[in-house]
Amino acid sequence: MRLLILASALALAACSDAGDPAGEASGDGSTPVAQASAQLGANGITLTGGAEDVLVAFGTPRAEAEATLVPLLGEPQSRDANPECGAGPMEFSNYEGLTLNFQDGTLVGWFAKGAPYLPSETRAELGDAATPFADSTIGEEFTMGEREAIVSGLFASDDADAPVTDLWAGTNCIFR
Repeated sequence: MRLLILASALALAACSDAGDPAGEASGDGSTPVAQASAQLGANGITLTGGAEDVLVAFGTPRAEAEATLVPLLGEPQSRDANPECGAGPMEFSNYEGLTLNFQDGTLVGWFAKGAPYLPSETRAELGDAATPFADSTIGEEFTMGEREAIVSGLFASDDADAPVTDLWAGTNCIFR
């Protein structure tokens, strides 16, 4: 049941027509870009809306991950790096509201901070699906999922109506 709630909370539609202004099918017979969406998950990003779902899993080479996401997200707005992350040096591809994290040339995580990537549910609505992270030094931190399938996030406050402000999975550069 908990994974069903997690899946519902993370089925975040990120619709865009950046790759095809007319919203028409491309010449290769793929689904129109305007119908595509991204689901952020504990193991990567799944593109839906085409003939079949496409998983851009953690471990995917950077060039392949970015190329697969171009029809939905467009080209990265910027790319940067931080050699001092706790998990080791990381590189980032930044999109509006979403950052992809790379180590050694492969996708290792994502970080979302903005629409349309954050769940619309409040702290109270997420209820038991969002387990508080004890003694967090970065704010009202929580986790969703179990074992290897964990997504973490932050609420704006400890109020019941607090929205989610940040969401991440995989390896991230968060200083605690």
